[in-house]
Amino acid sequence: MSVTKVSPSVRAAASIIYAYYGRPADFSRSRAAGELSDFASPMDAVEQMEAMTRGTGRKNQALTIIQSFSKEEIDASDPEQLALVTEAGYRLARRVAPGSPCVVVTHDDSEGGHPHNHIIIANHDLETGMAARGGQGLRHHELAGANDAVMREMGLQVVARTELAHDVNRSRAVEKTDLSQLSVDELDKSTWREFLADRVDEALQDSRSVDLDSLAEVAKEHGVSIRAKTGKRATGLTYALVDENGVVRRNGRSKFASTGTKLGADYTYEEVLVSIQQLREAEKEIDDEQGYGEGDELSAAVARLAADGPRRGGAGTRHRDGEAGGTVGVSGGGDRGAGEGDVHARFDSGQHAALRAALARERTERDREDAERDRADRVRRARREAAERRKRERRRPLSALPGVEAGEADRGDDFQLE
Repeated sequence: MSVTKVSPSVRAAASIIYAYYGRPADFSRSRAAGELSDFASPMDAVEQMEAMTRGTGRKNQALTIIQSFSKEEIDASDPEQLALVTEAGYRLARRVAPGSPCVVVTHDDSEGGHPHNHIIIANHDLETGMAARGGQGLRHHELAGANDAVMREMGLQVVARTELAHDVNRSRAVEKTDLSQLSVDELDKSTWREFLADRVDEALQDSRSVDLDSLAEVAKEHGVSIRAKTGKRATGLTYALVDENGVVRRNGRSKFASTGTKLGADYTYEEVLVSIQQLREAEKEIDDEQGYGEGDELSAAVARLAADGPRRGGAGTRHRDGEAGGTVGVSGGGDRGAGEGDVHARFDSGQHAALRAALARERTERDREDAERDRADRVRRARREAAERRKRERRRPLSALPGVEAGEADRGDDFQLE
């Protein structure tokens, strides 16, 4: 399972130097356990990202995403698994900002043992000349949906939701529905679970959510009740959309309430605690990175980086070949932090057209794969709906009983949410 946290970067240099060398910067060794970059070196990335935004009036030079993986899924001591993490970070950058060059640096040294990526995206779209993503920013549910899609296509664990109306990377991936535009009163049986999951995600992203109790308090601000329920085997969580009086909302006879296991595998008690830990660690990374600010510390670090020359950030690092039709290649070798790897292509202003063409090809291929998955998802959903209709047909005789609708027999409140 992976979770994501996004933040704008006023100075790309702060994000890049922190990702490679930490704070205070230790240029004797790199933190990069893996790297994928559209630039020839860390210093090249700093120079290019600053140049791209110079004279544009843009406040932010880059967009930084922390993509954190569960240590139960990814073994930080396994180089092959870390290579998957790095690849996942690059694919995520390409999905959320396909026209903007990026740097992905993988860390394996977090306090909680969660391997994670620092994804630094230039705030400049090479195709449009505008800010990345048209200057619209990146909302959490958009980032989460893109991350789910990357995890799925790479065979990694997805932020799993039960296969109900909101299955397959949530219904918005197929229906292109932005549930953030819906009000609670507009929800129905096909949208309320996804709406509820979104609100829980928002509460998880809040820096005040440091444990389950504080998460439950923050969730109240989003109109969500979260309660722990201890059973014979394990502790479970129940979720509900509630009104200002704490009463569970309904649509007809259906309550907008669900157990964690029914809402999705990553909303169970154990996984919520893991998500809280990963997100708070990601926030600390972002805070440390942004701590460089505009002061002398960052200026000194940039000067030192420039003096060290165009070296790569770590061994075995990969970057995009700058030639037309380029592919991701491998360069370097030896011990991490060794420094002088072969830089067989340099990304500079003369190669923007080549990179634009490569990014366009990637986008076309990704759109084709997404369309194929969408078609398969629609077929699967149609089959499931047909099966549900057959079930309702078999249950139809129940509708003759007083107070019972076809297929809607009230089995009582399973969630004990008032």
